[in-house]
Amino acid sequence: MIVDSHVHIQQLPPFAPVGPTAPSFTHRPTEAATAEMLLEEMDQYGIDMTVVVQDSSATWDNGYVADEARKHSDRFVGVGLLDPFDPANATNARYWMTERGLRGFRFHPGYYDEASISRPENRAMWDVLVELNAVVQVHMPVSQATQVDEIAREYSSVPIILDHMSYPDVSDAPDFESHAPIFALAQYENVHVKISDTARQSHDEFPHPAIQVVIKRLVNEFGIERCMWGTGYPGKLRVDNGWPSMEEELRFVREGLSWLNEAERDRLLGGTATVVWSLI
Repeated sequence: MIVDSHVHIQQLPPFAPVGPTAPSFTHRPTEAATAEMLLEEMDQYGIDMTVVVQDSSATWDNGYVADEARKHSDRFVGVGLLDPFDPANATNARYWMTERGLRGFRFHPGYYDEASISRPENRAMWDVLVELNAVVQVHMPVSQATQVDEIAREYSSVPIILDHMSYPDVSDAPDFESHAPIFALAQYENVHVKISDTARQSHDEFPHPAIQVVIKRLVNEFGIERCMWGTGYPGKLRVDNGWPSMEEELRFVREGLSWLNEAERDRLLGGTATVVWSLI
């Protein structure tokens, strides 16, 4: 099974709200990234399931993602956003999972000038996420690894996924000492790595050799069983947002990562996500 572990879908007003979810994030979309666009692309390229993720410009209202994930439960898994500074985030987590069917949430520690996910006030929220078997995605630079270290250790039953490899500095080859805090998180069996946003971070042409060195190190540290593949936006919005096309994304895994054997490639393209999200 092929599972894309990271695609943003969103609508525009009046169908769904748009607006920032952190003081430092002010991007506003000008075009909808719809579920229909994604389903068409999935069928075209043989993608069995996709984790649809609430975009940071779509407010804290996860309604569109939740509704589409429920409507297409055989193709989508829904991931929303929770405000780490909202005193009601434990209640909100329970609502979005039990009433609206979301399977987990994404956090952005790098958007804040202070600790967010690890703040003591969020313990009730994490207790709910443990209780409801939530999967958590963390979008962050390496500077925020200490927060994940604390959460992964204290809430070891919660699967945690590091989005976009936590943005390694490819110029720091071959040892990538600046990324050492991310490699150190491999000690926690509940921490996984999303091999995504590869071409943009590599800053070179296919097969993107600069980022491949990092990916090899991540696979070595975490094991292929804790690495998963993800892309970005549906259809032409991939290119509009600076991401490769789906054809190019799949080519990178199938041809570019030639050092993976068939079983490892299958694990990256869907096996890990299937286990983490309990898809079978």
